[in-house]
Amino acid sequence: MFGIGLPEMFIIAVVAFIFIGPDKLPGVLRSIGKVLLN
Repeated sequence: MFGIGLPEMFIIAVVAFIFIGPDKLPGVLRSIGKVLLN
């Protein structure tokens, strides 16, 4: 997907976890999932 492999996705997830924080992460991931599915 978009030329991004599994290692890059893992790094992006770790960076997102650090910047967003564990409290807001589930809601943000849900929003991203809705955008990608539409």
